[in-house]
Amino acid sequence: MPHVDALVWFFFESAAALGSVVGLALFVLLVYWRRTGRGRPLLIALGAGAFLLLVQALVVTQREHAVRWLDRIQVDLVRSRSDALAAALAPDFETDQPRGAALNREAFLDYVQRFQQRLAVRWLERADLRLHDRAGDRFVVSAAYVAEVVGEQLGGAFRSRWSLTFARTPAGWMILHLHAEDIEGVPVPSWDDLTAR
Repeated sequence: MPHVDALVWFFFESAAALGSVVGLALFVLLVYWRRTGRGRPLLIALGAGAFLLLVQALVVTQREHAVRWLDRIQVDLVRSRSDALAAALAPDFETDQPRGAALNREAFLDYVQRFQQRLAVRWLERADLRLHDRAGDRFVVSAAYVAEVVGEQLGGAFRSRWSLTFARTPAGWMILHLHAEDIEGVPVPSWDDLTAR
């Protein structure tokens, strides 16, 4: 699958990579036309390049859907807001909970608001994002973050990794499931343990 991921990234996600290759090909064909007087290959390449760039602009991949939601949530968390998170969560959203009950959408949003009352996220950067377990109507994203979190008795930069399941809903792609994989390299067995850190 790494080759497929690379092709998807090149043709559908990276305007810089595709644009660079199309531009280089057009330059080579322009030189060819100037030397030989044959302009047909240049015109064909110009049309093909424009078509590829148009398709890339129109197609939104699963990774791009995930990145759009995660970017909005990231901006909101730094502002101590949860509007983007609330908009991203599917109606039947649920967290993972190895110990105790899982949190549904309402309980999780309440949890986040209580977290924001106690702690502030000064800055938050996504360090890595990987897609896996793709199916037609859902996919899983594993995302690593580094954040500076401050509170009355807590402060500093923390690394974490989260696993999010996105599902196709009538409203579009939304987050169906969330699992905290680790905080500072330590597995998080429950949401209560996470707030105790």
